Amino acid sequence: MYGINLRQLVASTICSVAIVSVYHEINLRYFSPGRGLYFFNGTRSLRGGPEALQSPSDGVSNVALGFETLASNSDGESNIALGDRSLFYNLTGNSNIGIGAVALFANTTGHYNVAIGSDTLRSNTTGDHNIAINYDALHNSTTGSDNSAIGYLAMFNNTEGQGNVALGAYAGRDNVHGSYNTWVGLDSGPETMDSFSNSVALGFDARTTKSNQVVIGNKKIEETILRGKVSIGEGTPISRIHSVRQTLDFPPTSGKNISDLRVHVQGARPGDAVSLGVPLESVSDTGTYSAWVSSSDTVTIRYKPRLLEDPAPGPFRVLVVGF
Repeated sequence: MYGINLRQLVASTICSVAIVSVYHEINLRYFSPGRGLYFFNGTRSLRGGPEALQSPSDGVSNVALGFETLASNSDGESNIALGDRSLFYNLTGNSNIGIGAVALFANTTGHYNVAIGSDTLRSNTTGDHNIAINYDALHNSTTGSDNSAIGYLAMFNNTEGQGNVALGAYAGRDNVHGSYNTWVGLDSGPETMDSFSNSVALGFDARTTKSNQVVIGNKKIEETILRGKVSIGEGTPISRIHSVRQTLDFPPTSGKNISDLRVHVQGARPGDAVSLGVPLESVSDTGTYSAWVSSSDTVTIRYKPRLLEDPAPGPFRVLVVGF
């Protein structure tokens, strides 16, 4: 075997050396018991550990450190495998990074994947452009591509889903085939092990129940504040929504008169849209109700009957929308 034993080289060299040209390999036999660290000049590859990079002449620019790292590599190039059996089955996959025991273990032809942490992307075979960080992230993913999972067990059960983003421990754990989802927050994701797509869940335990859905917060959230303007569907963006519930008691009124009561609604401005919810007990067969913002912070509610009536008091709901 051609090579240079650096231990002997250093021991026998007293003067400074500017350049050492390596034509075959450098063998540091004391780097790892029984195996050593090898640099292969022809392929610019580095290996260290028992059975690591067993066919170094077939791929170029690979780094394999640890037991059986890149053990099956044939033509794969520019891969980095650190940790026992990381990228073990890689054949022709290029530009992958597997750091941690059995990271990207089953990868064969997948390219441009990053797996950091034990068992990350362990089952990936042909998926490309995935990122998995922390223990067991994207563990079961086989052919899914363009996924990013950061967090303990994030997207653990994903198999073929693609284009998903999961941030937080257990985020997206129950997704199997769903694609183009975003889950941010501890334990956020689909409600069950279903395959929803194009959905968003934000916050701790935020759970989607179908495709094309956005969920903010979990079932215990009592108030949601959205800053700026909000568009619903294709409509005009809404900048403000104010809601007040107040019990009103209109006096007896004949058809020739009207009765106005005023309700304080903080933030209401003249010109805002007003929606009025009339309680069932106050509904009249002959009278009508109307409402508008009569001045800043004030909504006027008008009752106009056709006959003499005295509607029963009840809780009215006033909703003011600003555009």
